[in-house]
Amino acid sequence: MTALFYAYMDSPIGRLLMLSDGENLTNLDCELEQTTPNPNWILREDLPLFEKVQCSLRRYFNGEPESFSDIPLSPKGTAFQQAIWTALRQIPYGKTASYGGLAESINN
Repeated sequence: MTALFYAYMDSPIGRLLMLSDGENLTNLDCELEQTTPNPNWILREDLPLFEKVQCSLRRYFNGEPESFSDIPLSPKGTAFQQAIWTALRQIPYGKTASYGGLAESINN
């Protein structure tokens, strides 16, 4: 089993939980309530990837253009979820897309 590392970030939308396999961001979740992390996860606040994610998120929340394209991702999900996440990454900063447009872009 691959080790999972975690860290938290306070943001304007609440506390965020970041998870990584050490090289890729695997999860970024809004923590709706304070929970105890999985005991198998390893706290690594100094992980360079987490520092990069936090820097990018701070720029985004400050209203600065941010594409997040330099953040390596490895989310876990179904083929449909993977396709949607890939399509979402194609939406430029400051632009919007409809559900219908996203569905059309992945031919579903």
